[in-house]
Amino acid sequence: MRERRHIDPSDVDLPTLMTAFTDPLRLRIIGILDRNGETPCAAIYHEIGISKSGASHHFRVLRETGVLLSRMSGRDHYACLRREELEKAYPGILDAVLGELRRQASIERERDSPVAK
Repeated sequence: MRERRHIDPSDVDLPTLMTAFTDPLRLRIIGILDRNGETPCAAIYHEIGISKSGASHHFRVLRETGVLLSRMSGRDHYACLRREELEKAYPGILDAVLGELRRQASIERERDSPVAK
Protein backbone atom coordinates (compact mmCIF):
# COMPACT_ATOMS: atom_id res chain seq x y z
CA MET A 1 0.00 0.00 0.00
CA ARG A 2 1.34 3.42 -0.88
CA GLU A 3 2.11 6.05 1.73
CA ARG A 4 -0.68 8.52 2.52
CA ARG A 5 0.03 12.12 1.56
CA HIS A 6 -0.11 14.50 4.51
CA ILE A 7 0.41 18.20 4.00
CA ASP A 8 1.39 20.52 6.81
CA PRO A 9 -1.48 22.99 7.31
CA SER A 10 1.00 25.87 7.20
CA ASP A 11 1.77 24.89 3.57
CA VAL A 12 -1.92 25.19 2.57
CA ASP A 13 -3.31 28.52 1.42
CA LEU A 14 -6.62 29.71 2.85
CA PRO A 15 -8.77 29.10 -0.26
CA THR A 16 -7.49 25.51 -0.47
CA LEU A 17 -8.08 24.95 3.23
CA MET A 18 -11.62 26.29 2.93
CA THR A 19 -12.47 23.60 0.36
CA ALA A 20 -12.28 21.10 3.23
CA PHE A 21 -15.17 22.90 4.91
CA THR A 22 -17.44 23.26 1.86
CA ASP A 23 -18.89 19.76 1.80
CA PRO A 24 -21.54 18.60 4.32
CA LEU A 25 -20.08 15.06 4.46
CA ARG A 26 -16.61 16.39 5.24
CA LEU A 27 -18.12 18.55 7.96
CA ARG A 28 -19.78 15.45 9.42
CA ILE A 29 -16.41 13.64 9.37
CA ILE A 30 -14.82 16.61 11.16
CA GLY A 31 -17.64 16.57 13.72
CA ILE A 32 -17.21 12.85 14.38
CA LEU A 33 -13.46 13.26 14.84
CA ASP A 34 -14.04 16.20 17.16
CA ARG A 35 -16.47 14.16 19.25
CA ASN A 36 -14.56 10.85 19.27
CA GLY A 37 -10.91 11.74 18.79
CA GLU A 38 -8.91 9.27 16.72
CA THR A 39 -11.44 6.99 15.05
CA PRO A 40 -11.29 4.04 12.64
CA CYS A 41 -12.15 5.32 9.17
CA ALA A 42 -14.54 2.38 8.63
CA ALA A 43 -16.55 3.43 11.70
CA ILE A 44 -16.84 6.95 10.27
CA TYR A 45 -18.13 5.96 6.87
CA HIS A 46 -20.54 3.46 8.40
CA GLU A 47 -21.91 6.15 10.74
CA ILE A 48 -22.33 8.59 7.87
CA GLY A 49 -23.78 5.93 5.59
CA ILE A 50 -21.55 6.37 2.55
CA SER A 51 -19.50 3.92 0.53
CA LYS A 52 -15.87 3.20 1.25
CA SER A 53 -14.85 4.78 -2.06
CA GLY A 54 -16.91 7.90 -1.37
CA ALA A 55 -15.42 8.18 2.09
CA SER A 56 -11.91 7.72 0.68
CA HIS A 57 -12.37 10.80 -1.49
CA HIS A 58 -13.43 12.92 1.49
CA PHE A 59 -10.62 11.59 3.69
CA ARG A 60 -8.13 12.43 0.92
CA VAL A 61 -9.42 16.01 0.64
CA LEU A 62 -9.21 16.44 4.43
CA ARG A 63 -5.68 14.96 4.49
CA GLU A 64 -4.45 17.05 1.57
CA THR A 65 -5.77 20.27 3.09
CA GLY A 66 -4.03 19.55 6.39
CA VAL A 67 -7.22 18.99 8.41
CA LEU A 68 -6.69 15.37 9.36
CA LEU A 69 -3.94 12.88 9.87
CA SER A 70 -4.44 9.23 9.01
CA ARG A 71 -2.45 6.21 10.04
CA MET A 72 -2.61 2.48 9.53
CA SER A 73 -2.60 -0.11 12.26
CA GLY A 74 -2.63 -3.58 10.79
CA ARG A 75 -5.33 -3.50 8.12
CA ASP A 76 -7.26 -0.63 9.71
CA HIS A 77 -7.00 3.07 8.91
CA TYR A 78 -7.48 5.63 11.67
CA ALA A 79 -8.04 9.37 11.37
CA CYS A 80 -7.71 12.29 13.77
CA LEU A 81 -7.95 16.06 13.53
CA ARG A 82 -4.71 18.04 13.37
CA ARG A 83 -5.84 20.53 15.99
CA GLU A 84 -2.47 21.92 17.07
CA GLU A 85 -1.10 22.28 13.54
CA LEU A 86 -4.29 23.95 12.29
CA GLU A 87 -4.37 26.30 15.28
CA LYS A 88 -0.77 27.31 14.64
CA ALA A 89 -1.31 27.90 10.92
CA TYR A 90 -4.84 29.37 11.09
CA PRO A 91 -5.67 30.46 14.64
CA GLY A 92 -9.32 29.92 15.52
CA ILE A 93 -10.45 28.41 12.20
CA LEU A 94 -11.15 24.91 13.50
CA ASP A 95 -12.86 26.29 16.61
CA ALA A 96 -15.09 28.43 14.38
CA VAL A 97 -16.04 25.48 12.17
CA LEU A 98 -16.67 23.19 15.15
CA GLY A 99 -18.65 25.89 16.94
CA GLU A 100 -20.93 26.26 13.93
CA LEU A 101 -21.35 22.46 13.67
CA ARG A 102 -22.38 22.34 17.34
CA ARG A 103 -24.78 25.27 16.86
CA GLN A 104 -26.43 23.58 13.88
CA ALA A 105 -26.70 20.26 15.76
CA SER A 106 -28.35 22.05 18.68
CA ILE A 107 -30.88 23.69 16.36
CA GLU A 108 -31.67 20.32 14.76
CA ARG A 109 -32.10 18.66 18.17
CA GLU A 110 -34.49 21.42 19.26
CA ARG A 111 -36.43 21.16 16.01
CA ASP A 112 -36.72 17.36 16.35
CA SER A 113 -37.56 17.45 20.05
CA PRO A 114 -41.10 16.32 20.95
CA VAL A 115 -41.39 19.45 23.14
CA ALA A 116 -40.79 21.66 20.11
CA LYS A 117 -43.69 20.08 18.19
